[in-house]
Amino acid sequence: MYAVKNYEEIVIHGFDVYSTKYDTLHFFENKPNKYKFSNTSDHSCDCEEKFLSLIQEKYNVKHLKDII
Repeated sequence: MYAVKNYEEIVIHGFDVYSTKYDTLHFFENKPNKYKFSNTSDHSCDCEEKFLSLIQEKYNVKHLKDII
């Protein structure tokens, strides 16, 4: 939210919301992706995905993969 309030255009990269398509966690961590096979309460991947979609629609936020 800091970025959308202070910059005209924001390009994000790597926000994959712990996608279950990965067997390990993000940022090259060699740990099993605990969100792939369980219903954890410490992180809501669905909420994070909805929030990212919302700011991309409401503000000038683009995902790097969409502009390359």
